[in-house]
Amino acid sequence: MLALRLDFVYAVLTERLPWPVTALQGEMSRRELQDALGLKDPDHFREAYLQPALVAKLIEMTVPDRPRSRRQKYRKARQTDKSAGRPWETTGDDPQ
Repeated sequence: MLALRLDFVYAVLTERLPWPVTALQGEMSRRELQDALGLKDPDHFREAYLQPALVAKLIEMTVPDRPRSRRQKYRKARQTDKSAGRPWETTGDDPQ
């Protein structure tokens, strides 16, 4: 049941977040990405787009140890397998 709910959340996020992911060209700062999307309010951008994309592992930080670094940039997440964007998925040994 939890997997179904998380699947729903993932679907909602990916429907809402195609722009940050598709707007990313290489590595971009928050400001560059926000400008590329034509969004003006930095707080709204962080809360509605950037944080959900990071949580869903659609994008990643270039300096993950220092999230507030002035040199922080974002890039598309490097997915090592097909479920990397869905960390709650299991390998099939989930009893349901």
